[in-house]
Amino acid sequence: MVSTLGFASSRLLPVVRRRAPQRLVVFYDMHEKSGLAYEDVKAYCRSVGLRLDGHRVDAFAIVPSINRIRQEIRRAPRHEVLVAATGGTTILSCAALFASLFEGVRAVYLRERSNEEVDMPLLHIEFEATLSGPKRAIIKALIDAGGTASASFLAKKLSKTKATISYHVRDLVKQGIIAEEIRASDRRQHALTLTDGWAMLWGPDGKQS
Repeated sequence: MVSTLGFASSRLLPVVRRRAPQRLVVFYDMHEKSGLAYEDVKAYCRSVGLRLDGHRVDAFAIVPSINRIRQEIRRAPRHEVLVAATGGTTILSCAALFASLFEGVRAVYLRERSNEEVDMPLLHIEFEATLSGPKRAIIKALIDAGGTASASFLAKKLSKTKATISYHVRDLVKQGIIAEEIRASDRRQHALTLTDGWAMLWGPDGKQS
């Protein structure tokens, strides 16, 4: 089970008792109170012999949190994973739910006042499948180039005309996958950079699941 944790272990532990996972992975933030809550969870897990892995994250940075959670999800077969949004900032809870959608695993959200578990829809969003072959090739070339390159560089690398590259880049810019900036050193050259949106949709290792 992959879960989020805020200031109170009392939100997470009842879910752990009900679900009885073989392994618990907890994402919690840098705040001292979250650290204390994690220590409570650690003590409980030790008392019942439950394997525990904890990851401290910036609970206000959604893209890095999504990708860290996706990495943990990928460590086990999908059918064995449950994502539980059981506390933490709204952003951290959203990160957990987004990760479950992108990876196609079960997820529950814990209502704040009643502690009622709400089952989330089981979906698997394969963003890469919505892109044409040329667009995927452009993204892969940008990944290989460290995230930033010019249209001229991409045209040469992919053996395409600059006009063809520019045509596909315009669509990727509209989709929020690539940002285009004019280079100060040469205003005729535009720097093409992969955005945080790409990082969230494409996955923690530059690959869809």
